[in-house]
Amino acid sequence: MATALGRMLPAGLTATVVGTELRVSLNSVTVGLTANPFGVRLLAHRRNVPGIGRARIEATGDHSGLTLFDVTSARRRSTRRPPRCARTFARG
Repeated sequence: MATALGRMLPAGLTATVVGTELRVSLNSVTVGLTANPFGVRLLAHRRNVPGIGRARIEATGDHSGLTLFDVTSARRRSTRRPPRCARTFARG
């Protein structure tokens, strides 16, 4: 399926299948879809964000609504503050 879909996608987009999830990616953003059970996932990660260093956002949902919302950042090691900051919401 990913091979057939990949031919129709614009340049830069890639499609892969991992387990039962179809993932479509562009640079550092991935959208995943599963059919049974229904689920949607959004993952974005970026390095060299000014003032933050690294940033990562992940959100997942299913037929009942939002199941995970995770925002994580990591500062560059040159700062004296703790290196990680994370906020997570998980329903379950």
